[in-house]
Amino acid sequence: LHEPKESELNSAINHCLGQAIKFYGPRSVLEQIPIHWQASENKQNLEQLDTEIKGEFTNAWLLPILRDFTYENGELALFVDHFLPLADEINRKSLSCTKTANKLRQRLNSSMETDDDSKDVLFNAHEAILVTSKELKRCVHSLWALLPSLCRSPIDVPKSFPKIAKKLGETLNE
Repeated sequence: LHEPKESELNSAINHCLGQAIKFYGPRSVLEQIPIHWQASENKQNLEQLDTEIKGEFTNAWLLPILRDFTYENGELALFVDHFLPLADEINRKSLSCTKTANKLRQRLNSSMETDDDSKDVLFNAHEAILVTSKELKRCVHSLWALLPSLCRSPIDVPKSFPKIAKKLGETLNE
């Protein structure tokens, strides 16, 4: 639905979806174009360092459109029920990446691997996992960036705010 590079088609899609968000609301658009983490079938296994981080953050291109075109009557419940659990899941994957990268770094520093090829493999895996961790953290920040737009004249504060109050406090203190 969205081209990988900037194009006139993307501008038209962005505008069309922006108008749909204004008219029908973000929930209706997300029902048609869901944003979620889709795990891949392939797991990377590096000498028993199993990382279950492979996957794809689908339709992430829709996040800035949602952020920019949700002006009023947002639903805090949408963030609480959909985006917050997704952010937590992706954050756990990021932390898993960081732990795995640290294990690889320890193995590299311990000099137990004497073979240069083995060291290269470990180094490349370490670097790839660090990049993945940073990408996942960026996804988490993108999801949290939706909260202000969903809080513009929200229609469900009394019902939904108690569900998110504690998590907001914890996140702000991190």
